[in-house]
Amino acid sequence: MSGAPTRCPFCREELQPEAPEALRCRSCTALHHRECFAEGEGCSACRSEVARRGRVLLELSDLRALDEEAWAKVRARADRRPERSLLWVNLGALVLVCAALGGLAGRGAGSFTLGSVIGALFGALAAVAIATYEPRPQRLVIGDAPPDNRAHFDAILGVWRDSSGLLSHEALPPELADAPRPPERELPDEPLPAACWDCGGELEPGEEPLWACYHCGVELVGEDGRWRTTGGESAEAARRVEG
Repeated sequence: MSGAPTRCPFCREELQPEAPEALRCRSCTALHHRECFAEGEGCSACRSEVARRGRVLLELSDLRALDEEAWAKVRARADRRPERSLLWVNLGALVLVCAALGGLAGRGAGSFTLGSVIGALFGALAAVAIATYEPRPQRLVIGDAPPDNRAHFDAILGVWRDSSGLLSHEALPPELADAPRPPERELPDEPLPAACWDCGGELEPGEEPLWACYHCGVELVGEDGRWRTTGGESAEAARRVEG
């Protein structure tokens, strides 16, 4: 992801990725303020309840329990870069050892040279693999809160959801029978556009379907069921109008 500023999908205010209060949704990578993620009960773009700051994962229950002092410690841990100075020493050692072993395994001057080159290449590949290894993100807090299975209407995506995922109108509880219906159209079969048609923000597919831009909140699907490329029109609809 680039370092350019974007907008928090909850409050619509501009937010820098490196800002102290910034974190990303683990699912769709939408950038949020920490308070907005907690107040909105998760990601406002895809409703995921797991956020990420660097290599640290934080669930919604974790964020609600953090005060300012604890959040500062989380930032310090999440933004810490792994120490790589010793890995360069390991790189040189592996190259020398593997080159020596490859040379000893060869017979004759020509074979010695070939064995040294092969050994050096294997050593370099092993050292680079170690140097570029990044551990998987880890939960900050041990213990999970009980899941919230209440159905709610996602105003940005225009769908009903609970903790299990999307809900059809027929699956809603009786008390929500007269609630507003989500748009009765499916996502297009075409790949997700690279950028929002309205604000130009970069879009990346996540674990959940995207009905709306997580930068500005505008709906991405037109009335004809195709991805929008202009103000409410798909490319095909725009061509029909021009024709």
